[in-house]
Amino acid sequence: MNLTLKPDDITNGSFITTSGGTLYTLTTPKAKIFRTPATTIKKGEEGEIVAVLELHDFHPEIWRIRGKDMVPGKAAGRIDFRARRFTRSDGRVYTWRKRALLDDSDALVAKFEESDSGAFTGTKNPATLSIKDIRLGMVDEVVATFVSAEQRFREWDEANQKTQFSAKVPGSSEISIALGLTSPSRALDNGVGRTPAMGWNSYNAFSCGATETQYQVQARALVDLGLKDLGYQYLNLDCGWQGTSRNASGGFTWNTERFPSGIPALASFVHDLGLKFGVYSDDGYYSCDDQGGNAHWQGSLDHEEQDAASFAEWGADYLKYDNCFAVSKTDFVNYDPPFELKPRYTKMRDALAATGRPILYSACNWGVQDPARTWPGPTVANSWRMSNDIGPPATWASVFRILNQVVPITGFAEPGGFNDLDMLYVGNSGLTPAEQQTHFAFWAAAKSPLLIGIDLTKAGSSALNILKNERVIAINQDSLGKSISFKRRYINDHDVWAGPLSDGSAVVLVINLQTLSRTVALNLADVGFSSANAQDIITGHDLGMISNSYEATLEGHGSFMLKLTSGTPVPPPEFTFYDASSGDLSGGANTRSVNDTIVVGFVGNGGKITLNNVDGGSEGGTKLLALDYINAEFTMTNTACPNCREAILRVNGGEEARAQMPISGQSWDIAFRNYLVSVPGFRAGRTNTLEIYNPSAYTPDFVRIGVAV
Repeated sequence: MNLTLKPDDITNGSFITTSGGTLYTLTTPKAKIFRTPATTIKKGEEGEIVAVLELHDFHPEIWRIRGKDMVPGKAAGRIDFRARRFTRSDGRVYTWRKRALLDDSDALVAKFEESDSGAFTGTKNPATLSIKDIRLGMVDEVVATFVSAEQRFREWDEANQKTQFSAKVPGSSEISIALGLTSPSRALDNGVGRTPAMGWNSYNAFSCGATETQYQVQARALVDLGLKDLGYQYLNLDCGWQGTSRNASGGFTWNTERFPSGIPALASFVHDLGLKFGVYSDDGYYSCDDQGGNAHWQGSLDHEEQDAASFAEWGADYLKYDNCFAVSKTDFVNYDPPFELKPRYTKMRDALAATGRPILYSACNWGVQDPARTWPGPTVANSWRMSNDIGPPATWASVFRILNQVVPITGFAEPGGFNDLDMLYVGNSGLTPAEQQTHFAFWAAAKSPLLIGIDLTKAGSSALNILKNERVIAINQDSLGKSISFKRRYINDHDVWAGPLSDGSAVVLVINLQTLSRTVALNLADVGFSSANAQDIITGHDLGMISNSYEATLEGHGSFMLKLTSGTPVPPPEFTFYDASSGDLSGGANTRSVNDTIVVGFVGNGGKITLNNVDGGSEGGTKLLALDYINAEFTMTNTACPNCREAILRVNGGEEARAQMPISGQSWDIAFRNYLVSVPGFRAGRTNTLEIYNPSAYTPDFVRIGVAV
């Protein structure tokens, strides 16, 4: 049998359809294969598949290729991850390699080598080697290699920055690869946007009604308030500047009543202030409006090249590209269009590139069709909206909805391409000062663009103090370009997020999930350390060496933000895992297959998983559990649990523990690994019964449950 791969064989990364069947099937689309060359693989011969991989987070349990799934019978394998350049806190450079030997025990072996002399080799983390950067994802280069009787990955292709996959076709025409990787491709290289955009946009303050004079006033305010000097450099138009018809040559027109001097003149005004100028358009027939879809301002559909040329000629440095009227001239907003949106956005990307002018490209399709993962975002735009609008009006529920939705895609942020969590609401009504501070800190650490959305002439000191915090801005503009990622949720208590910085330090954000002012504690082990030097990023205070935990008094929905250096790492907990499908299923809970993995769904609303003979260890008591689950119930609106589902866990009929789990993706074949929750009531030994349920709502689908050993 010959299997022929064509360039269009792969569209969404979840599988490759070939002329001879399915050659590769990914357990989740967290690992994608892109830009497949035309290739024919004959039985017994080797063929090449080109892929681009990048790791989401440095937790080895996320990255598994199970050799037994590759070909019939057992096939041992291995997967290597290598950081070519790793700088220790003292400046010495190391090569780091972690190898997962994949047998029935999934044993892990770690090896560190000093790159300049090779003097250090060991299988344990040496006290003299700070691996804080590794544990939080500080890598400059990653190599993924699988070796078995039938499969192997070739070496890193330095010139093309790709990982080459080669395969021998076994007796069957299907090979199942279980990869727990996220995989943004190389980011759009258009000369701009290597760090998240910073500036001002009119929408949250003026909706679609801003005028030429108001834009001029806001531009002056950016300069006069010192915001330009802090990096807020873009002055961006939003909806409402366009005309309702095109000129005789089919070119864009503007609203001459609102902009009597014209858009090119406004661009010159902005440039003369030392700022950059942003324009707005739409991928549909008309643009978005604030008149119920009745304004009929021009969109760029079928005029992409002409409009891009106009924007460049006018002096635009930024384009926000919206998504209204994408389906038809009567369909204002459609969150489920009957076609792929990606071609609309790549067409404008290419049109902008053809102008020869560096224009930062901001895709605004509200997270529809999961652009971060399915395009993938970094290959199409410098930023992409990953959710619906924060407002107006904005509330804490809006922030929490967006926070939950970004959980599975934080790994797609990289220099040149970033998740856009929407424009800032700092200074507008709806959020308390503490909530505004958390909103700003989270957006900054998640590497979202920071686009101010208030009337700067009315900005109060509280809002300006938040927006002008140079230490928080520095986190956002860090050259590494890596987002914080979700670490731990203590339900109805606090969230823990953390991520790496270019100097080898880590940023940690702890969010009070309650409305009351209270003391909130960070367990350093949740971010991989037992101790570290800490700085309070919000206040700038040096906290010195902190050990085991740190606590602070926070207002309702407030937060603290720490920069950790010289950390002492702690090993991650180890778990005994139980497949959810091995339990007793009742009340409607049942199994389904996701490629080669059996998951349990319809848990909750009467459905229940009961695991028997669960090991409570030698002492029992409260145990840490790790939950692997699938939850694709994403929402565009604020709900009681927006973009999350809750599960109840109970051991031996005792006290209930609740887990509030964010979405794992936007399709029901993407799993989140190792959601941690503490559950009391274990007895020593293998005599425990664990129940998972929710009497009034559905839980996520479960893959497996780990109990700490």
